[in-house]
Amino acid sequence: MMIKIGETFTTSLVLDKKIITDFSKFSGDINPIHLDEKEAKKFGFNKPVAHGAIIISQISKLIGNEVPGPGALWLSQDISWLNPIFIDDKITLTMKVAHFSKAHRIMTIETNAYKENKIHVMKGEAKVQISKISSNEVINIKPKKKLMVQKKESKILIVGGNGKLGSSITEKLSREGHSIILTYSRNKKNALLLKKNINQKYKKNIEIMKLDLNSNFENELTKLSKINIQVFIHCAMNKITEIDLKNLDQATFQKDWEFSCKSTLDICKAIIPNMIEGKFGRLIFLGTSAMKDDAPKGWSSYLMNKHALWGLTKSLSQELAANGITSNMVSPSLILSELTQDVPQRERELMAIKNPLGRLATPEDVSNIVSFLTKKDSEYINGQNIFVNGG
Repeated sequence: MMIKIGETFTTSLVLDKKIITDFSKFSGDINPIHLDEKEAKKFGFNKPVAHGAIIISQISKLIGNEVPGPGALWLSQDISWLNPIFIDDKITLTMKVAHFSKAHRIMTIETNAYKENKIHVMKGEAKVQISKISSNEVINIKPKKKLMVQKKESKILIVGGNGKLGSSITEKLSREGHSIILTYSRNKKNALLLKKNINQKYKKNIEIMKLDLNSNFENELTKLSKINIQVFIHCAMNKITEIDLKNLDQATFQKDWEFSCKSTLDICKAIIPNMIEGKFGRLIFLGTSAMKDDAPKGWSSYLMNKHALWGLTKSLSQELAANGITSNMVSPSLILSELTQDVPQRERELMAIKNPLGRLATPEDVSNIVSFLTKKDSEYINGQNIFVNGG
C-alpha cells in the first residue's frame, strides 16, 4: 500500500464505563477520579475523568495497523493535553503523515484528538520507523496548487445593539472599522436609524436582524451558524422590574432565564464551531455590579439569571481557551436608560452620591471596555467579570 505525505488516518471511540474500568484493571491505575463520580467531584470534575493513555493506545492501534502498519517501530511520541476527557465522551483521533526520511525510513506523524464540538483535547508528534520488509511505502506527491478562495469577512454580533448601551458599543466598534451584525427585538425603527447614522458617519453598512430572545429563533441560529462571527457581545437587557420574592412566579423567572441564559447558550452553540475553526473568538456578556455590591430589593429573578450567565462565562473560558477563544463578563453599575426607568429617582440619586466619581455609569464607560476585550491584545484576559462601577 502506498502512503502519501499529507495523508490523514482517523479512528474514533466512545469512552464508556466498560472501557475505563477495563483499562484501570489492566494498567493498575485505579485513581478514584477515573472510576467514581463522587470522588471526581471532590477534585472539581462533574464526572469521572478518562485515562489519557486510552487515546495513546489508539495511536498505537493506527501505527500498528495502518500508518505505516505491520512491522512498524514506534520511536517517540510528544504529547500536550489541552482539555480533560470524560466518561461517555466520543473521541476522534487523527494522524497526518507530515514527513518521511527515506534514508532512515522514519515517518513523522502529527497526532491530534478531538471530542464533540471540535474541542481539541490532545496534540502531539510521533516518529515511527518502517520495517525494511514492510509492504507499505511512503510517496511524496506534490500537492496541487489550491485555487485562491476568498476568506469570509469576520463579523461582530451584537445582540441587543439598539438600546443606549448597545448603540454605544455598535458605534464604537463601527468607528474602529469592524463589520457589525446588530439584532433587535421589537424596535426596528431605532435599529434602522442607528444603521443610517453609522453609515453616514463611518461609511459602514451594518447588518440588522430581528431576534426575539423569548421566542423560538431556530431559523436565525441556522443563519448565524453560516457566518464567520469572531466576536459575540450579548448586551440585550430585559426591563428591570422590582418583584418581591413572595410575588415571583415561575413564568416571570422562566422569561428572564430564556432571555438571559438560554438565548446566550443557543447562540454560542451556533457560532462557536466557526470560532474554533478560525482559532480566534471573543465572547463578551453583560452582567451587573449588583452581583458584587448591595443589590436593590426585588431583583432576585434578574440577579439569579445574571449569576447563571456568569457561570456559563467561566465554563466557556476554561473549555475554549485552547482554541484561542476568551469568555468574559462586563458588569457596570446602574446606567440610565429606558430599561432602568422603573428604578426610583431617589434611589438613583443615592447611587450617584455614594459613587467615588459622584455619578452613574455611562454607556461609553462600558463600550470602551468592551472594545478592548474584542481585540487580540486582550487574549490573556479570560474568565473575568470586569466591574465598571467607578470604584
